Amino acid sequence: MILMSHNLLLQIKWTDELTVIILSINVLVTLLVTFIANHLAMKYWRKQKREEINFQLESLRYSSRMEAAKAVWGLLAFLTEKENGKCFLIYKGTKEKPEIYFDLDRGRKYLHSLSEIFYEQGHGVFLTSELKKNIFHIRTHVYQILDKENRRNIEHGEVLLENPGIVDFFRTRYEELRSKIASYTLTELKHEIQG
Repeated sequence: MILMSHNLLLQIKWTDELTVIILSINVLVTLLVTFIANHLAMKYWRKQKREEINFQLESLRYSSRMEAAKAVWGLLAFLTEKENGKCFLIYKGTKEKPEIYFDLDRGRKYLHSLSEIFYEQGHGVFLTSELKKNIFHIRTHVYQILDKENRRNIEHGEVLLENPGIVDFFRTRYEELRSKIASYTLTELKHEIQG
């Protein structure tokens, strides 16, 4: 009987040890699976957050570029040949003998608007160097006209532009700028969803 109880005691210990080993392995596997799952979940979450932030930044860049293009498009009103209350070139005379005047107050208003759009509103940051070059080339000529008339003590009103080259310059720049802004909106503002 003693031998039988001793065998029974050995069986219980062996099965208890097996149970403890199985439970330990089960706990270790559960911890390992939990750790791996947590690691993968965090990696996925970071990737999603990074993509979300990149999407938001791209959306802000796109919106800023669109606003910059709209703001610069508004500057074209100063260069048109049709009277609109802003254009600094005033066309008078006849078709055979046209007289083109430069409105000094509107020229200053152009410079003020340009400064406001580029620096105060910050739209200049989002434009291509080619667009900036064209706009500032126009600005230089407006400055020159205003400076010349200022040295002659003429600060307000209209002055006759006697140099036909300057009129051609403004006409050419208007067309170039209009074309470049349209091109800018097609290239810089082209937005495709990557799939």
